Amino acid sequence: MNIVVRLDYATVNFTPHSMSYTKIGKILLDDPAAMCWRTRGLSENAPMVSPLGLRWTENNGYAEMPHKLEISGVGISHFAAVLPDLMAAAEHRFSRLDFAFDVLIPRAAWRAFIVRAFDASLNSDRKYKCYRLTGTGEAMTIYIGSRKGAKFLRIYNKTLEDPRYQFVQDGVAVDVPEDHCVIRYEVELKRHVVTAQNDKRVFDPSPAFSWYYGDPDEQQRLCEEIRKIWLSFGDEVLLPEGFADAGMSCLMQNAYFVSKTQDQRMEEVREKLHDYPRSFEHTLGFLVSRFGKYVPYILADPAYIAQCEDACRIEFGFVPEYYLEQTKPQGWHDLDEEDDPEPAEVEDLEQIFEQLDFGHIDLIESEV
Repeated sequence: MNIVVRLDYATVNFTPHSMSYTKIGKILLDDPAAMCWRTRGLSENAPMVSPLGLRWTENNGYAEMPHKLEISGVGISHFAAVLPDLMAAAEHRFSRLDFAFDVLIPRAAWRAFIVRAFDASLNSDRKYKCYRLTGTGEAMTIYIGSRKGAKFLRIYNKTLEDPRYQFVQDGVAVDVPEDHCVIRYEVELKRHVVTAQNDKRVFDPSPAFSWYYGDPDEQQRLCEEIRKIWLSFGDEVLLPEGFADAGMSCLMQNAYFVSKTQDQRMEEVREKLHDYPRSFEHTLGFLVSRFGKYVPYILADPAYIAQCEDACRIEFGFVPEYYLEQTKPQGWHDLDEEDDPEPAEVEDLEQIFEQLDFGHIDLIESEV
């Protein structure tokens, strides 16, 4: 069993005037316009968002580190090869880093896992009291630790979250069999300051980023730290079998950076920009496959359309051009638009519905 650790999310703060969203686009793609930055919201300090998984806040209220960049999993997948170049361009400090690894198991094993996890949550003698489960059935998510603490852990069914998600096995992405699912283990590391009796202690996750992109020894150090964090929670019920002795490696291999120049890595990012499995277009495809059945109902109501446009404007800063062709249901042409017919009786309505081919509809008369 070999466990592959990947960087999955990052929040980084920059010193005053050291970074901007246009500079980010220049460093990551050599083309700021390609980032498609849009303002999210109407306030003076509204963040800038890119559909490539980045969110930029010019002023977060902290004088020392006022600029904040949030990089989602989508952003990590797009720009993993050039993120070190971005960090080398300005003084910075990470306030949050998420690292994850996946395990492929049968769905039946996941259901049994949930039962064991629920039983463990009822054990008052467990080592950590901050332990909760949310959701139902196979969509259950397990949270361990405090959201405000330095370390916060999650376990959930990644396949249910994204049915198109592929499992990386021996460096190759493979489709997940129908009777299996990918279980995601995530650890969230946050900058955390504790002051007690004039003693100030700071947990800083920043070194973990350097280890992830470092030499093999540094990467192994990160893997062992992540293993130690999970084992420290002291509940073998939650960990995959053989985890304590399993081999661990980082998805981003140091040999890649040794053999490629910054320009070469940037060019590879540009070439693959539209081929990533989690691109914006693929996200739309997933939404259509899962929620497309509701779209006709939305399009039939102008109020819903207006809400969708408002949400799009807030999220991306604009509404793309589109055209809705109004069509009439089958049989509607049988009614003359210029006529002003008398109110139909129940029997007449039944005939109209038969003409419109709506199938069988029961009409019940009621007194007003």
